[in-house]
Amino acid sequence: TLELNLVSRSLLIMLCTLITVLVVLLSVGINADSKYQPLNDGHSMPKISLGTCCGSKPTVGMMPWIKAGGVGIDTAIGYGDQPDIGAVLKNNNIKREDVYITSKTAAGCGKLADCATDPQVTIASINASLAQLGVSYIDMMLLHRPCQQLGKKCSIDPKLSNCTGPDLVPNSTAANNALWQGMAMAQKMGLVKSIGVSNYNSAELSALSGPVPAINQCEMSVQGYDNITIAYCQQHGIVYESYGAMRGCPFSSDTVGNIAKSHNVSVAQVCLRWVLQRGAVIASGTGSDPSTVGPYATENLGIFDFNLTVADMIVLNNMQL
Repeated sequence: TLELNLVSRSLLIMLCTLITVLVVLLSVGINADSKYQPLNDGHSMPKISLGTCCGSKPTVGMMPWIKAGGVGIDTAIGYGDQPDIGAVLKNNNIKREDVYITSKTAAGCGKLADCATDPQVTIASINASLAQLGVSYIDMMLLHRPCQQLGKKCSIDPKLSNCTGPDLVPNSTAANNALWQGMAMAQKMGLVKSIGVSNYNSAELSALSGPVPAINQCEMSVQGYDNITIAYCQQHGIVYESYGAMRGCPFSSDTVGNIAKSHNVSVAQVCLRWVLQRGAVIASGTGSDPSTVGPYATENLGIFDFNLTVADMIVLNNMQL
């Protein structure tokens, strides 16, 4: 039985890889130049957003991003920066409709109570985000992490100190579905326009009941990605969104450097463009250095002016660690 399971998994991985290659071959130059991504709920979202996690401060980076033409802002209640984002919007008289805000609930990242089997937990988290941001609606709201992963994020980020270890949530599928039901309720209430998830794998996605998520935001870079989940999302009309594209960008690679030179762009732009041509959208930060956030914003937004070739894509696809 074990041997059969191993064979089945190998075949599945091969199938997903084949699907990915076909998508790459079909996607080069097709719909990757549009700056907005249609969603399965009839809305659309920017293909690249300013990520405010992990050292990218909205108080420093938001206005340069907006002045460079950026529209998308990606945050989370767990980042602790939503009040800053709200202040930037208010103090600079930015119209609500001129920005696209993605946020995330505390699910799977904070207190054990955030994974209760109660839809109202989600609605309370969304209302807290609305208050912190000072807005009347959120464009895209995500469940931050599956509840069965509770503890993993906390072990990485000590600031999320309410969970103390890799404790699993009892009946986690029921918790995820209850929280997802709360997302659907919030959408009907007009608190959010679109709903999705983050850090869900294919098995966790298939266990959700109710509306199909609009997006699944996961770590994805040239050097690290989950082909099985990417393929699942493509097959079910779920837009895959990348975070961490720079963390897994091979800046020191001569091969990638040569690809960048052939298109007269930077290595960072090659890594971001690769994500687009894989059919995904992007949340990527610009750091917190006032002298570089502007140039980085321009660089990140300048990925719609060139196409990686099929040969480029195949080379980059083979750089996964």
